[in-house]
Amino acid sequence: MKLLRYLGLLGLSLFVACVKPPEPPKSPLVVSLKASPTEVIVGGLTVLQATVTPSSDVAEVEFFDGISSLGKDSSSPFEMVVSGFTEVGVPKAFKAVATDNNGLKAEGLTAVAVVAVKPTNFQLTFGDFLTEDKGLEVIFSSEQIELKATYEAGTVSNRTKWTLQPRPADPAPTGDSLGTIVAIPGDPDGLLSSKVRFVPPQIADFGTTVFTVLEAQSVQDPTQKRTVLVATRKKGTQDGIAIVMEGSSNNQQRPLGVPATSVIDTINDFGSVDNTAVWQLSDPTFGTLTCPSNSGGSCRFNTRGEIVGRQVVFTPTKLGKVRLIADSQHDGRSDSIEVTVVP
Repeated sequence: MKLLRYLGLLGLSLFVACVKPPEPPKSPLVVSLKASPTEVIVGGLTVLQATVTPSSDVAEVEFFDGISSLGKDSSSPFEMVVSGFTEVGVPKAFKAVATDNNGLKAEGLTAVAVVAVKPTNFQLTFGDFLTEDKGLEVIFSSEQIELKATYEAGTVSNRTKWTLQPRPADPAPTGDSLGTIVAIPGDPDGLLSSKVRFVPPQIADFGTTVFTVLEAQSVQDPTQKRTVLVATRKKGTQDGIAIVMEGSSNNQQRPLGVPATSVIDTINDFGSVDNTAVWQLSDPTFGTLTCPSNSGGSCRFNTRGEIVGRQVVFTPTKLGKVRLIADSQHDGRSDSIEVTVVP
């Protein structure tokens, strides 16, 4: 009896194996899909790009938004422009299905576009200073400066494309004659980070100045750009600095409420010395420090709220003695003078 039951099961298995339809052949195509950009604003658009190998066997590629067909492309490169992004923060999944000349299909990878409510808005910080478009910054070829694009709250992406260009009147650059942009170690976004470093070009002689237009462009919204014009020189040396206050006697007396301009003089300089300084009072309650009206932007406040420039205006507001201090940004040399504020 057991033998008969075993033979019956064996026969049934053989019958099922005989009538089971064979699996359909698989397409030899390999499909990958990407969207450019992957982050778009409401009302913006992205381009789906399908890469199919081998491309010679492709009859067509159909693109899908979820399960809805967006259309077909029968020639390489296989692309589809997608618009109609309306929901903030809602990712959209896209798919590409390639059909070969034998009618076999292969499915691509999914690309996601993240939507933002409005175009990016950002400010560019060059070193310690907030820049204005086409503003001039002077640095030396031995320095590195941090660049930072600070985006408004709610921006989906902080990724930034950094480029270096000559001034329109200058010849095309060769090699790294304009300097280079380098990523900050450990930053996963690398050269597309919102914070990078500018390494200026190396300059052989003191009489040469290289002008570089540095541009920051939002990856999310390429229409948003910020630029700064950078003048790079070879760094010179100095034996020190000296503060000279206009209209003061040897004991540096100043009448209460009467402003006075203080200027840095360079002691025994060699080469190019740009002697701007960070200015401060030993006791801030004794007065205010402001920029001269004719500074032309060479005197201003940095991102830490410090006043920086070759000249500064001190207006005393309290009787007594206070020290005015200047720290050279060129090489850290310092000077200070004691000011007596009198009625």
